[in-house]
Amino acid sequence: MNSIIKNSVQSLESNNEIRSIVSQIFNSKHVQRINERFIPSNNDYLRTEIEFFYYVLYSTFKSGKPIVPIPHSFRKKHFNKLSVKQSNLFKSKIVSPIWVNDHDGRAKIKEKSYEFMINPKYLNTVLKTVFREAIVKRNVSQKPLNHIKYDSNNNRLPDIVIQSYQNLDRCILNDDHLNGLKKYLYEKLSAGKLSRSDQKLIPFFDHINRQCYQPGKGYKLAYKPSSTGRIFEQGGIQNLSKKWKTKLFDINGVNNYDLESSQISVLVTLMENNQLQCAHFKDFITNENSKIKYSKEIGIEVKDFKTILFGKLFSGHSGDIGFHPDNSSFFNLIYRIAKRKVGKHSDTHKIIEEGKDITKKINAVFKPFNDELKTWNSYLKEEYKHRKRIKNDCGMNLLLQGLKGRTWVSKVSPFIIQGFESRFIHELTIKSSENGFQVLSNEHDGVVTKGEIPLTLIEQIKSSTGFSYAKLIKKPFL
Repeated sequence: MNSIIKNSVQSLESNNEIRSIVSQIFNSKHVQRINERFIPSNNDYLRTEIEFFYYVLYSTFKSGKPIVPIPHSFRKKHFNKLSVKQSNLFKSKIVSPIWVNDHDGRAKIKEKSYEFMINPKYLNTVLKTVFREAIVKRNVSQKPLNHIKYDSNNNRLPDIVIQSYQNLDRCILNDDHLNGLKKYLYEKLSAGKLSRSDQKLIPFFDHINRQCYQPGKGYKLAYKPSSTGRIFEQGGIQNLSKKWKTKLFDINGVNNYDLESSQISVLVTLMENNQLQCAHFKDFITNENSKIKYSKEIGIEVKDFKTILFGKLFSGHSGDIGFHPDNSSFFNLIYRIAKRKVGKHSDTHKIIEEGKDITKKINAVFKPFNDELKTWNSYLKEEYKHRKRIKNDCGMNLLLQGLKGRTWVSKVSPFIIQGFESRFIHELTIKSSENGFQVLSNEHDGVVTKGEIPLTLIEQIKSSTGFSYAKLIKKPFL
C-alpha cells in the first residue's frame, strides 16, 4: 500500500512547506500534488492539522481499516498543538475522533485514547484517485520488481531459496474475473461503499500493472524472504483474501495444495524425532474430530481454538491464560468471542463475565497441551542454550545474542518450525518443472499450481526432508 500512496497521493497545491511535510509522512521524495478537494481550503487549517490529516490517511491505507487508533501520548509527542475539541479539522468533520472507553475492552492505557476516522466523503475521493492510478497501464519509468536474493543483513540467501525463485516465474489469472473485479470496484467507489477487503485490491492492481500483466500470460512474480525461510510476494495475489483467490484462480487445471495443520505437524515430527512426549498434539493432527471435540468443550469455534494454540506455540506461553487487557493477544480474542456469544449489544459487565468463564474453560482444556509445550520449550533451551547463532532446515541463520526468557522462545520456535516447513515447499517448487506442473503462487504452507503434483513426488520430498507427518492435500480456497 505504501507504493500506492507514494505514487498516487498528491500534496496540497502551491505550498512547499506542506508538500515537505507530506513527503516526510509518506517517506517519499516523489509525492505528487493532491487536489484541493481533499481539504476544501488549506488556509483554514494549521500546519499541524494538515499533517495530522495525512497521518490518519496514511494509517488508514496502511492498516486497511476505516478507523485507526492514535493514543493521546503519541498525539502529544508529534502533534502537540493539535486539540481535539478546538481543531477546525474536527469541527468541519473531515476527521472524526471516536472516544475509546477504558471499560469497553479495547483501550489498554490509563489515559485519554481516541480512534480516528476520515470522513467517507473525502476518503472515497482519495480512493477513486488512487484506484484510477492503480488500474491504468504501468508507467514505463517504473521498473518491474525482481526476487530479492539477499536477507536484511545483505547476506545471499541459501541455495534452496534461490533455486525455488528460479521456478517462480509468472502467475496466470482468470482475465474475465479480473476485468469483472475492476468493474466491481468502480461501482463500489461510485457508490461510496468500498469495504476494508475491497481496499486491499487497490495495491494488487498497482502491483500487477508494475509487473507487466498481460492477458493470458499473467504477471511477473517477485518475492522477498522472511527471516525463517518463508517467502512473501511483494504485492500480488498472495496477499489477497481466499474470496478473491477463488475467482482469480478459477482456471482449468489450476489447483490449490495445502499442508494440512502444517506447523503443528512439523512440531510433532520434530518432537518425535527427539523422543519428546506429544500425544495431544499428535491427536490434533491425526484425529480429524479432535479439533471439534476440544472446541466444543470450551464452547468456541475451531478457528478460535487454533488461533489460541498457535499463539501459545509461537509466543512461548505454556501456562494458564489470564483474562486481562495487559495480556492483549489473548484478551482481545476472548473478548470478541464473549461479545459474539452474549450479543454485541450486551453491556460490558456481562461480556467480561462471559470472557472470564471462557478463559477458565480454555485453561482446563489446554492443560495437557501446556505440558507438552513446556517440554518443547525446555528442549529448545537445552539444545541451543550455548549457541550464539543457529541455522534452520532452510539454511537461514538466527542470532541469539540478547534474547531472554519467553522472547527467546518466541524467536527460536517459529524459526525452527517455519524453516522446516519452508524447506518442504521450496523442494516441491524446485522439482516442479521436471514433474509436469508449474507453481503459480507460494502460499507459505502450500502452493497454487497449474497441473497436478504427482503423489510419488510428495512421498519423495517427505522422505528427503524427514517431514513424516506432512499431508499435502488438494482443497478449494474457501
